[in-house]
Amino acid sequence: MTAFIKVDGAWVPADRLHYHVNGGWAPVQKGYVRRSGVWTKFYELDITPPPSPQIDLTIIETKYGQNNQNKGRHIRVVVSLPGPDQAATTKLIRVLTTYQGKQPTTQFGGTYTAQPDANHPDEPWSDWTYKPDGVHNTTQGQYKTWPRSATDSSKLTDGERYYFSGWTLDRAGNWSAPTHTSIVAPKDGGGSNILHKETRFQPNWAGTMTSSGSFTIGQMTQQGNPLRRGVIGYGNKVENEIGSQGPATIKTAQIKLARTNDNGSASANIYIAYHAHLNYGSPDPDGHPWNTWSEARKLGTLSKGESKWFDIPSNFHDNLVKYVSGSIGNFRGFVLLEKDPSHAAAQADDFSVLKSQAELSTQGELHVTWTEEL
Repeated sequence: MTAFIKVDGAWVPADRLHYHVNGGWAPVQKGYVRRSGVWTKFYELDITPPPSPQIDLTIIETKYGQNNQNKGRHIRVVVSLPGPDQAATTKLIRVLTTYQGKQPTTQFGGTYTAQPDANHPDEPWSDWTYKPDGVHNTTQGQYKTWPRSATDSSKLTDGERYYFSGWTLDRAGNWSAPTHTSIVAPKDGGGSNILHKETRFQPNWAGTMTSSGSFTIGQMTQQGNPLRRGVIGYGNKVENEIGSQGPATIKTAQIKLARTNDNGSASANIYIAYHAHLNYGSPDPDGHPWNTWSEARKLGTLSKGESKWFDIPSNFHDNLVKYVSGSIGNFRGFVLLEKDPSHAAAQADDFSVLKSQAELSTQGELHVTWTEEL
């Protein structure tokens, strides 16, 4: 919902409303007005972080001079957002460059470039801005060059790694998890361009599935009787990003899981499998039913109230980057199982209840680093 305030005689949209309480200003969570004796909500604060941006890097090489003997090289930086178009809710995507020879770590870092790029002269280089009317489609990549406003004679330093980090800012003032990527300028005369990427994928949905296949968004319960399994879905985010520019090799993959203070054992086992379902309740691309997933692996244990990063088993990595024939194909998410697959029945320490995304926005976040050969 959009609220408006009157400024200089004109009504303009307000990004975030505040109210004065105890001598200070606090953000309004929900706003109501009384109409015909009934209180009607006119405003609700959005605290859901937007999706992380996709950043694609390509080294562009040109030759010039009488015999084409000299080379100019620059990096084409293409930025977009995964999934359905989100221009109406996206304010900007911010991209920062190498900071003291390393990866930028915060969207407010010291490598913000305020000067514009030649092909986007009306905005700072570091900010890809979007209008609320959707004039710029966020799913279609917009590019700028690095060095800024590069020409055919621009140069990159041979063998140097160029770092880029991006964050999405929505119109409610929420920042996304970062996307980190880098590329090495090969030495003049050949060599493969290797692109290094790092992205955090937040789930589209998460909840609990029963033995009948019914699904409820919210907390994820793992138990044997009555049968319950947690399910996490990322949609097309992972398959659209990893390997988007060339053959990909996963370096590391981790998932963040947080447990509630449930009434189970102090330390609970966590078993995981991957699935290929785009939406909950739907078959996978090969027509397998909703209750189909891969072989299971044990991630480790999780204590009550604990939040922890787990390593994704290496034999799952290939399914993150390409279609693998067999019972399960493309990766779309995870299933948290109620027992060790080698056991006939669930044990007391196999029970757990994991927090919902409403309780923890980063629940089920997938952190992947990988390389792509251009």
